[in-house]
Amino acid sequence: MGLRVKHFLVKVMAVLQRKKTAYTAVGVLLLAQIIILGGFLVCSNGELYWQDDTSGYTIPAQTFLEQGKMLVDDTHPMIFRTPGYPLFLAAVYAAGGGDVATAVIQCVLAAGVSLILYHGAVLLTGKRGAGILCMLLYTLEFSHAVFAICILPDIVFGFLIVFSVWCVIYGINKKRSVFGCLGAICINLALLVKPTLMYWNILLCLLLTAGALLKKIDWKPCICYLLAFVCLFGGWSLRNYRETGYFLFSNIRYVQFFRWDGPELKVRVEGISGEQALGQFHEELRNRYEISYSDADLWDMDVAGKEKAIGNEYVFSHMAGYFMMNVEGLLHLLFRADGKYFETVFHSGMLRKCLSGITVLTLASVYLLYAAGFLGSLKRQKGIDWGILLLCMYLMAATASLGNSRYRFAFLPLVILGMAGSWRHSRLFGRDISTYEEI
Repeated sequence: MGLRVKHFLVKVMAVLQRKKTAYTAVGVLLLAQIIILGGFLVCSNGELYWQDDTSGYTIPAQTFLEQGKMLVDDTHPMIFRTPGYPLFLAAVYAAGGGDVATAVIQCVLAAGVSLILYHGAVLLTGKRGAGILCMLLYTLEFSHAVFAICILPDIVFGFLIVFSVWCVIYGINKKRSVFGCLGAICINLALLVKPTLMYWNILLCLLLTAGALLKKIDWKPCICYLLAFVCLFGGWSLRNYRETGYFLFSNIRYVQFFRWDGPELKVRVEGISGEQALGQFHEELRNRYEISYSDADLWDMDVAGKEKAIGNEYVFSHMAGYFMMNVEGLLHLLFRADGKYFETVFHSGMLRKCLSGITVLTLASVYLLYAAGFLGSLKRQKGIDWGILLLCMYLMAATASLGNSRYRFAFLPLVILGMAGSWRHSRLFGRDISTYEEI
């Protein structure tokens, strides 16, 4: 039975390796992606545009257009967020668009990711069947269609990351350093959209500088990367220094343990409700520093420093519990389908179960295929394969504690692309495309 299935799959991949057949399959899958995204956009009727965090991006975008400054209200500077997504929204608003236009653009970017995955997989493996499989798996993961219509930065962030990796792959494959330079700029633009990449990009600065000095890699992309990093990371950090007296890119690390991770950990350790846990943290702030908690205090670095002290103290004294919270959060991050959004869009419990089931099965298949392919050819993996894997692991670890499935879009396209690359030595996908043959 197993041999028959393998023989059948080999035949299918051999057919997909033909240029005409492959292009037809790409067209069909792209059309399916557009229909799915369009269906979510139309059927949601605007119910998913605004989420809890949305105003944290729209208000700075509006104040930037009105006053030339990114503020969280009429007077206080935006420190917690980074300016990439508010600038994106400001551009949409300046062009006369609104929530619908933003959602449409994000749907276009989400559909564009499927083409990036196809082309990137073909470049990595030399096999069109691998690219089509990537498109199929991406299309069957329906949760990205939900977050494409939310006014949140995750789609733009994920698009910039996977596009930057594609640029690097293309630049290596075609020996064109200009694409390496473009990739270097895009990964820093992604950092400007969300601060999640901060430590990764700092590490890349050191590695690229060392590689260029040792003449192991081309110096042109390295120079572009360093310039982009200094201008974007350094520029925004300098702006925050001017506003607060602190040279920092974002104060999220100051308040994360106090406002989110710490209370969630307290719920697990002490068995109390989330509201009680938050109340106890607020009471500690009031008793210790005589400061009343306010959601609007994210701009105040003096308050943020005191919140950091209380949050860090609690989390560091319960590290075992925090570790288990991250493990559970990682499982939610990797596998949660968030079916409630499907029901909100389509108002059907049955459709919610179907879409959730397909999404979870697709995710499990992707992770299993990636693990099997990478471990099965561990000694034959290339530098780019290790780079993709490490970036995926970094993004997973950086967002695991909260376990929010919308953060999955940052790494899911990379996991799918890495999965294809890990199977490049398998005969399953058919013969390699000639170096001189058009992809």
